[in-house]
Amino acid sequence: MILQKLDMTPGALAIGLTVSEEALIRISYVMGIYKNLRLLFPTESQANAWVRKPNRDFDGEPALNRMCEDLAAVRHYLDSSVDY
Repeated sequence: MILQKLDMTPGALAIGLTVSEEALIRISYVMGIYKNLRLLFPTESQANAWVRKPNRDFDGEPALNRMCEDLAAVRHYLDSSVDY
């Protein structure tokens, strides 16, 4: 759970913990990337492999490398690949 990774309790949120707008946007991108990968690939191992494989649409770099530089680019790329 995210709160455990941050070494926080649910009560910490109730006492006024704030998250910056930038952090919320980045969290949204990560969640959207995860959702799209689950829609595009039938297994988690296939989704994980795609993230690590070189991708010509990212100048031959893996999507994971691009995510470190520009989460939005990968999110938008995957959004365009999913037929909702």
